[in-house]
Amino acid sequence: MAMTLSLWESLEAVAAYSYDGLHTEALARRADWFQRGSWPSYVAWWVPEHHVPRRTEGTERIDHLYTHGATPYAFSFREAFDAEAARVALDRSRMAQWARHEA
Repeated sequence: MAMTLSLWESLEAVAAYSYDGLHTEALARRADWFQRGSWPSYVAWWVPEHHVPRRTEGTERIDHLYTHGATPYAFSFREAFDAEAARVALDRSRMAQWARHEA
């Protein structure tokens, strides 16, 4: 198991990073390094300004996503929420802009 906790400006920014470029190549090989489990491989949530999340918070959120499915408290790219707790879909054009920005 590997764990990373990082903060991003938007869902589109982290999705662009996750599914474009070198990180995509690594994702394609994840089965070589990790066993697939029933737990989600990541979780997203909105962090208040100036709050520093801890590893335990990430663990709690991923457990919540596994147990309850996507909610404003813990969600995935496929079932996302905005900072006001409304369901949203990722903006693919913004993802493409972020991907070009990172290139």
